[in-house]
Amino acid sequence: IVPAFIAHTFNQVTPLTLVLPLFFGLTYAWLTTPRSIGPFLALLLFFVFLDPLAILFVISIGVYLALATVDRLKRLEVEYELGLFSIFFALWALFLIYKKLIVFHGPNVIWQNIPQNMFSSFYSNLTIIGMVVQIGAYPLAEGIYALYKTAFKSPQKEIDMLLSITVVSSVLLWLKLLDVSTGLIFLGVTLAILFSKWTALSIKFLKTTKLSRYARHILAVSILLAFISTAVPAYGAIRMQLENTIT
Repeated sequence: IVPAFIAHTFNQVTPLTLVLPLFFGLTYAWLTTPRSIGPFLALLLFFVFLDPLAILFVISIGVYLALATVDRLKRLEVEYELGLFSIFFALWALFLIYKKLIVFHGPNVIWQNIPQNMFSSFYSNLTIIGMVVQIGAYPLAEGIYALYKTAFKSPQKEIDMLLSITVVSSVLLWLKLLDVSTGLIFLGVTLAILFSKWTALSIKFLKTTKLSRYARHILAVSILLAFISTAVPAYGAIRMQLENTIT
């Protein structure tokens, strides 16, 4: 339950409803290459012509390849070939689609050609507490901890890809190249997946301590805290949407 996602998709039709599962479906297909090259290319083709957020995915692949090189992870040659193809294909296709807009508006098209005085207002109400609430406080904390324990101490292919998505989403959000709601949604879902990794690490650790007999109970409390920290703000967002919607 990601509050940011529910707040901006509940009771309304939005491309994010389709883009989000497509994005993470592509991520899963990327992680299972080479046996899923066909589905990966098909989903990538559909995604590129569906929404410009495809650029977020291919940048994440670029960051992943860089991280994999730094961490000296065992990589297949097909990953480099597929990654470079995806990056150049997406950039080429998006340029063809938006060529007229780019020529007409120039570099300002990156910021949707919004006037500067209006553009700053989109981020004026953004606070750290508000971001934490929309992502989910507990999954956020434990997801970051899972990144620290794995990405920086025992690198893994899956974790490096999730770290890449987290870094790219955060940087684009910071540079105001990604709108607040979309950035928080991608961060929320990525950290929710990492929360499951933290759960696995916690169970493994607890089994080596004197608290091993209480491992299941501790896990239940952890899941309950995650549910409360996401369900309460999500419920508030749903109530707000309903109040502003014609029955």
